[in-house]
Order: sequence, then C-alpha cells, then structure tokens
Amino acid sequence: MSEIMSLQLAALPNLSIQHLDRLPDCPAIYFAIDDQGRVLYVGQAKNLANRWRGQGHHRTEQLKRIHRRHPVTLAWLDCADCCDAPPERLRQRLKELEGQYIEEFQPLLNGTEVPATKVIPAETVLQQSLEKIAKYVVIFG
Repeated sequence: MSEIMSLQLAALPNLSIQHLDRLPDCPAIYFAIDDQGRVLYVGQAKNLANRWRGQGHHRTEQLKRIHRRHPVTLAWLDCADCCDAPPERLRQRLKELEGQYIEEFQPLLNGTEVPATKVIPAETVLQQSLEKIAKYVVIFG
C-alpha cells in the first residue's frame, strides 16, 4: 500500500489553529482540517513552527476567520526522517509529498487566491470617528 493511501489524518498529531505557537520544530507536510473532516489546505515546511510563527503563513488570517464558524485544526506528518538528506533533496521530497497529498485530498483552498486584508489608514478611522461624535460635542472658545 502506498504511503499516500495509508495516511490517516485523524491519527496525525494536531493542534487547534489557535495554538500555532505550540507547533514543533520539524520538517513536515501539514493539513488544515475543519470540524467536518474536510481538508482545507495542504502545505509543506522545512520547519513547521517557523512556517506558522506570527503572521508567517499567508493563510493564517483566512483560516482563523473560518475557525470562528467551524473549528480548524492543523495536523502534520513529521518528515524528520528526511532530514538526513541534503537540503536540496529535503526540499524536493517535501514538494513531492505535498503535491501527492494535494492531489489525494483536493483541499478547498490550495490553488485559490489569498484574500487581501483590508487596511484602513489611521487618518481615515480618526475622521470617521470624529464625524460620528461631532453632533454630541460642543466647543467653547
């Protein structure tokens, strides 16, 4: 049986998307999975913790928004056994595995555009706030 077909996502170590700071330092293939068992995203990392640290991953905010409605967990397949390989071989192996798992699970977000975060300049926010409170403020001078 192939490595791909024998993978049971439920048996993999996993954490809530809210606890990304607890991820291990290891090369891995990772799977973002919702509470219905749907694979939302598959990716690969030479260092899983570093990939998701802070705002490091381009899907972090999108997955956190989904998590508000449907809990999302991040499961991973530890690929530390590939570490003995030269760095170029490790990158190649992770990329191969990622492609195979994307093909197998057909994740909903892989291959889709990452939604841009809406940034509102502070001056605009201040102006909007002042307009809202203006009718309640009286200035004596």
